[in-house]
Amino acid sequence: MVGTILAKQRPEGQEEFKNDRIVAVAEASVLYASVKELNDLEPMVLKQIEDFFVNYQKVRHVEVSLLGRDDAAAAERTLDRASKTYSS
Repeated sequence: MVGTILAKQRPEGQEEFKNDRIVAVAEASVLYASVKELNDLEPMVLKQIEDFFVNYQKVRHVEVSLLGRDDAAAAERTLDRASKTYSS
C-alpha cells in the first residue's frame, strides 16, 4: 500500500458516508517498483487514479467527493479498521 485517497460518497437518495480508497502497487511491478508513497507517483497518474474513483461511480448514480490524500501508514490503519469491522 502506498497511500489513501480520502473520499466521501453519496448514493442517489441516500446519506453521504466516508469511503476512502487504498492505493497499492504490486510488489512485482517493474514500472512502479520505486513507488512507496502516493507522492512518488507522477502527478498525472495520481490525477487519473482519482478521476477514475470519481467517474466510475457516476454511472451508478453515486456522487464522490475527494477530501485529500494520506500516506501509506494511513492506508494500513484503514485496512486494519476494515478488517476488524468486517470480521465480526
